[in-house]
Amino acid sequence: MKKLIDKKLYDTEKADFVHSYIHNDEQFSTMECEDRLYITKQGNWFLVVEDIAIVEWDQPGAGEPSNVEDLRALTATEAFAWLVEHEAFDTVKQYFPDEIEEA
Repeated sequence: MKKLIDKKLYDTEKADFVHSYIHNDEQFSTMECEDRLYITKQGNWFLVVEDIAIVEWDQPGAGEPSNVEDLRALTATEAFAWLVEHEAFDTVKQYFPDEIEEA
């Protein structure tokens, strides 16, 4: 996936995948979401959010997933907070070694 934001081209195929988080949508029980965090070679962070809606069995196209993806840029602070929120502590230590310390 590619997206141009503030004259910067974000590309999932050229960036490094960092972490993903799969969860159910809070509003729709038939929707599963996968959030994927990436970092570019230039150190810019971005998040791809993919919503996968499963069509109900009594509707046309039953059983066929319908995907919607969005990409948004993050600051390093937002990426750090996202990783902590999703308890990706080993990844936090890898990408933000100066931000945390052993207790």
